[in-house]
Amino acid sequence: MARIHTPLSVLSPTFPIAFVDGFANLMFSRPDRENFLPQFVTGDFDSISNDALEYYRSKNSVQVIETPDQIATDFTKCIRIINEFIQKEPVRPNLFVI
Repeated sequence: MARIHTPLSVLSPTFPIAFVDGFANLMFSRPDRENFLPQFVTGDFDSISNDALEYYRSKNSVQVIETPDQIATDFTKCIRIINEFIQKEPVRPNLFVI
């Protein structure tokens, strides 16, 4: 099966972009991290570095939402947060990229 590689630059800032804690580490390590700030960083924060967590907390445009319960995965909890965000918006996205 062929893989399609889409550059991060195609992600529109109008879409809700969320990082789960482990992925936030990966994006934090990128030299161009300022170009890809999410609206949300979420998770139980068991796998995010303190440096990455503090970096995202220092950004006014990023909501850092800790979801400490272990009943659902970080991914599932992130989808719920995005869904709540979308429900409050007057215009709904036509595309959801995971």
